[in-house]
Amino acid sequence: MPETRIVQGIECIVVNFKAYLNGVLIEEAYDWYAQDVDGTVWYFGEEVDNYNTDGTLRDHAGSWEAGIDGAKAGMIMPANPTLGMGYREEYYFNEAEDEAEITGTNLHIPIPFGDFSNCIETRNWTELEPDLVENKYYAPGIGLVKEINPADNEEIILISIQ
Repeated sequence: MPETRIVQGIECIVVNFKAYLNGVLIEEAYDWYAQDVDGTVWYFGEEVDNYNTDGTLRDHAGSWEAGIDGAKAGMIMPANPTLGMGYREEYYFNEAEDEAEITGTNLHIPIPFGDFSNCIETRNWTELEPDLVENKYYAPGIGLVKEINPADNEEIILISIQ
């Protein structure tokens, strides 16, 4: 049974995300998602722990929760994504203001974890970091499987689901 959390009266699934750099944990987040009756997946916030390369806790930058301090839930995946569709993924003024646009549909994404079909590509950005643009790839029934920062060719890929 997946862990859940109530945010703004909505039962959300808690998803644990871990990012490693050269085998060292640099970020761990607990993200809160809910799907509406039409199939759209909403993002209600996250608790974030950011770590230094020596393993010590650096900060909680990026943490936010819909309904607190003006933060609002955002859409992480529309039910019927179409090319060019834009949307706000999260909104917490001056903290989390990510936006996305659908830039590809029906894609095949091969990564070491597996080959995924019928994937969606998004272009992601935030006014808080105007020089940072990312391309993200989502697989049906899985979610985010790959992320690329085109400026430096840095990739984040799914390595396991627990």
